[in-house]
Amino acid sequence: MKAHLAISLGSALLLSTTAGQAQQIEFDINDTVEIEGLEVAYSVDLGLRALSLTRLEIDAMLDLRDLQQKLPELLSGEQILALCGNDTISEEISVTARDEDISLEGKVASTFFRCERVDDTTWKRREEKDTYDFDVAIDVSAELRNNCVYLRLTDATVEAEGELAETLEAAQNLSRVRTLLVEAIGLILDDAPFCPDLPPEILALDPVYETAGPKEIPDGGLGIVLRGSVDTSTSTVIGILEGLQREGALPARP
Repeated sequence: MKAHLAISLGSALLLSTTAGQAQQIEFDINDTVEIEGLEVAYSVDLGLRALSLTRLEIDAMLDLRDLQQKLPELLSGEQILALCGNDTISEEISVTARDEDISLEGKVASTFFRCERVDDTTWKRREEKDTYDFDVAIDVSAELRNNCVYLRLTDATVEAEGELAETLEAAQNLSRVRTLLVEAIGLILDDAPFCPDLPPEILALDPVYETAGPKEIPDGGLGIVLRGSVDTSTSTVIGILEGLQREGALPARP
């Protein structure tokens, strides 16, 4: 879906070329991405600020609160293990943001079955034995590729609850659950990069994001801070914007 662009030309756009006076342009970009058939909205508050006569700094905040709200629905019931003797699915997964730490937290349910050999190559599932819960916590980071933001799962903790924690069966299952849980959720997130649809006048400057990191935004929201730069003269940028204003592509200065 095409991004909607809103440009504030009041205090946000200071076109004065007086030495030492701040020059800043701000954009609000809204777009959507489809994840597993579900439309997820996101927004970017992007600013360009003159650092010198030949360099502009890009400072942006990617707001992923809609993803934060919808991710539990996307991950609920996701199959982690499907073996003759075991089914493990994710449940009650939520996204928590605290300062610069973002994590997925919740539970997976693991059901054990008696598995019987039928012949040399075939096994058949028999009666259900027990179902147990595992507590999970997975750290989330951000990765940049071609100016797109990908959410990455890093360190994962999986702990068995109750009496299962003392059994060998649990110990053998924990490692598989940990690995496959990260892989399963990672595949979902890898198919849904966030690539802000920048306006043509910004794309013409070939902006490059250089760093991306998780950041809590108001009310415990999931945000990603983006920083980068454009190597060009400030006068060129201002000239592009003033030309767009004269053509009516941008509002005139107040």
